[in-house]
Amino acid sequence: MGRTAYNLVLALVNATLILVVLCLWLSWNVLSSVRGITRDVAAASQQLTGVSDDVEQLTGEVADLRTELAQLQEGAADASGARLEAVEARLAEIGQKLAWAETLRDGFTADVVGGAVEASIERIGGMVGRLAGCVAADATPVEGS
Repeated sequence: MGRTAYNLVLALVNATLILVVLCLWLSWNVLSSVRGITRDVAAASQQLTGVSDDVEQLTGEVADLRTELAQLQEGAADASGARLEAVEARLAEIGQKLAWAETLRDGFTADVVGGAVEASIERIGGMVGRLAGCVAADATPVEGS
């Protein structure tokens, strides 16, 4: 009876250790995925910061050009038509760049974060499926595993 109890306790300890190792391995893979996603989001955030700086710079330039345009329109008798047209053309160009940068800024964060979340869900799902044996042998492996 004592030998059977000893074997049962030993089997319980072995199963527990196997589960602990399995959980540690899965946690390690999830953390490496999170680290990669964090790196991608950080890079995207730096690019977004550059776009925000460009938007601020363009906004200041638009304000300066509007002031200059107002001054030229007030003194239109003295100002040449070519200078007035050049300022208006530059103002239109900057306005287009500003609209483009704002559109980029608005869509950029949503695309990056959404893509990172979808990629991590697919990767973790693939790991769990393989771990549980629910994935067919000919299934495409998940990248980075």
